[in-house]
Amino acid sequence: MEKLNNYKYSYTKTINLELSKQFKNCLNNINNLAKQEGYKGRDLFKDEIVLNLDCVEKKKANKRDIDNSMDFTIITEKNNKVDKALLVDFKLNAKSGKNIDKANIEKKLKFSKALLTEFTTIHNFSILIYNHKFVKEADYTLRRIFNNKPTLTAITIKDLKESIF
Repeated sequence: MEKLNNYKYSYTKTINLELSKQFKNCLNNINNLAKQEGYKGRDLFKDEIVLNLDCVEKKKANKRDIDNSMDFTIITEKNNKVDKALLVDFKLNAKSGKNIDKANIEKKLKFSKALLTEFTTIHNFSILIYNHKFVKEADYTLRRIFNNKPTLTAITIKDLKESIF
């Protein structure tokens, strides 16, 4: 994925993000989170930890209405200098790549960015994880509904592992 331009996952920076420190019980192993979200394959990751934004959202909301958020964020780094949060959402239970709710995605992105903005810089694009059967169709649909703006891309969980971790 050329959009990441050599950004790589940083375990240390992900767990040391101030929001991660505030919500330590929302730090999850990515394999476990993927399974909760419908992944049925073998574990692709080792000990990689992500900040579960759904968990943060629920803890922050208390009894208020809960907004939608992306499923998780990680901190990526480039040349051990530039840190940026990457927003990721699982779509592993989708029955196709065509039925993408633009308004729902925009709401998730807006809320997730609001959660993170005071703590870190955020990548100007986000990732949706699809089953390999639907990833091309989903990527095409995303480009169409977002007017070819490169703000979202659909990939597989294997692609995520190979490109960032």
